[in-house]
Order: sequence, then structure tokens, then C-alpha cells
Amino acid sequence: MAVAKEKKPKKPEIKYQATIHKKYAEFIDKEAKAEAIEALEGLKKTHPNVPLVFKPSPLAEVLTKTNREICKALFVDSEESSAFSFNKPRSKTVEQTVRANLIAYNNAKTALKEEAFDDYKYVYKTIVDALEVYFSIAAESALREYFTGYAEFADNLTKEEEQKQAERVAKKRKTEEEKKQGKDAEK
Repeated sequence: MAVAKEKKPKKPEIKYQATIHKKYAEFIDKEAKAEAIEALEGLKKTHPNVPLVFKPSPLAEVLTKTNREICKALFVDSEESSAFSFNKPRSKTVEQTVRANLIAYNNAKTALKEEAFDDYKYVYKTIVDALEVYFSIAAESALREYFTGYAEFADNLTKEEEQKQAERVAKKRKTEEEKKQGKDAEK
């Protein structure tokens, strides 16, 4: 009797994630900057020589980094790291799980640099790649679940990006068809 082989799950992918993070960081900084400028207008009148400098919000600053750094900042380094929880009971907290995966990632990266044999390099590279997927999913999950407005912002931006992509593909096809018709007309 043949044993059914378990199908390997498809690698998860979050489309346009880096673009979404960058634009969301700009969006929240834009709002924060507008509020800060408004609040400081009164101060500017009473103290005209005080230089006003806007510093990006910590979240906006974090969002411009890698998913691994986003996870570290949100789940490990943040004062609110204990606010994150799994939807089902587990033996470790979110913070402990992310911390363990950060350590595993750093160990695999170090081993990859130091390893001389290609077979082992392949294993370490696979571990690094898998953990990068994990950090991508974890960062997106946290932002969607815990940050008001992020999910809607990300969904809208994804729709816009897909629309642009569809328009580029349609334009490219049209150009190719016109070239083909031009060549056919020459014959």
C-alpha cells in the first residue's frame, strides 16, 4: 500500500511589503509632523529663535528597516512586547518565540559564513531563508492586528500596485502587438 506523501505548503509571500512599509512610515510621519507643527506654532510665536526639528516617530523609523528588525523592535525591544499574544496557548510567549528565532537566524548566518562545505551551506541558507519568511509573516501579522489603519492602508496600496502592474502589462502587450503588426505590414 502506497503512503500518500504530505504536500509541501506553498511559500507565503506578502506582495509589495517593503513598499507598503515605506509608504505607511511616510504616512504616519506626515500625520505626526502636521500635528507637531500645529502644536508648535504657539511656541514659535513666544520663542521665535527656538529651532524646530521634527524627529520621525519610532514606528515610522522601524518600518524602514528589515522585517527581522521590525520583529525585534516590536516583539522584543518594545515596552509593549508583552501585549502581543498567540491566539492559542503555547509553551512560549510571542517575545520568547521571536527572540529564539532571532538567535537561530543569527546563528545560521554565522554558520553560513564560516562553513566550508557546500552541502552544509545549503542547509544554513535554507534555514536563513525560512526564518526570513517567518519574520515577514510575523511583522505583517503584528502590523495588521495591532496597528489601527494599517490593514486598510496595506490593502488599498496593494490594489493600487496591482492596478499599476496590470496597466504596465497591458501597455507592454499593446506595444508588442503594434511592433508585430508593423513587421507583418512590412512583409
